[in-house]
Amino acid sequence: MDDFVDTFARRIAGFDKAAVSGPKEFVDAATAIPAGDYAAALAAIRRTGGRPENAEHLRSLIERGLQKPQGIELDLGKHVAERF
Repeated sequence: MDDFVDTFARRIAGFDKAAVSGPKEFVDAATAIPAGDYAAALAAIRRTGGRPENAEHLRSLIERGLQKPQGIELDLGKHVAERF
């Protein structure tokens, strides 16, 4: 799967920025969580991501800079996949 994702990401990165950002805005708008459902969606994320078996991994991500403007936020997918 790593090879597929890498190839796919490189393919998208090869397109003109406007050619990617225009459709992305459309997809974002079409898939946005309605404001009234945001609290339930956030609770679902916390229920699944906050399970005890994820605690050590989450702690590691926070220690490495999760939710900070620099650091792992700039390459989050890579760091989430890394297990301590």
